[in-house]
Amino acid sequence: MKADENLFMMKTQQKLYRYALSLTRDSTAAKDIFQETALKIWELKEEWGTWNNFEAYSMRMIRNVFLNHASRKKRYSVVGIEEYVENYSKNEIEVEHDLSSVRYQFKTLLSGLPNIQREVLYLREIEEYEYREIGVLLNLTESQVKVYIHRGRNYIKAKLNR
Repeated sequence: MKADENLFMMKTQQKLYRYALSLTRDSTAAKDIFQETALKIWELKEEWGTWNNFEAYSMRMIRNVFLNHASRKKRYSVVGIEEYVENYSKNEIEVEHDLSSVRYQFKTLLSGLPNIQREVLYLREIEEYEYREIGVLLNLTESQVKVYIHRGRNYIKAKLNR
């Protein structure tokens, strides 16, 4: 295996799984979506050199696979905060051993946001993407990304101040 091919296996794998888990909120579905995406990415390995941003391209692919699954099966529904906390507690050890309580609380609060705000805030605050990268990934303008982040942050501030 070449060093370039190890890029996907080592660097992007964890982020893709965490993103899939944030979209599905179900570890089994997240694993399925991750595996399907990983296979697609691996099949396109000859084209990796032509991709401007490997990670952003991979994240977009995982989002598209999720949307395909959701539209076909209609089984991914918005979960209440209590159920999300319960499911997340079970998966916490699998996903990240060093998850701090602040980060955990943030993710819990994200579940109360509309899907687009949740995705934008997740990519910005958890995955640390730039505004431009988020816009490319979600097909939004940079201004729209900033508005969604602003609204999402205001929602979280309001919840924390209660």
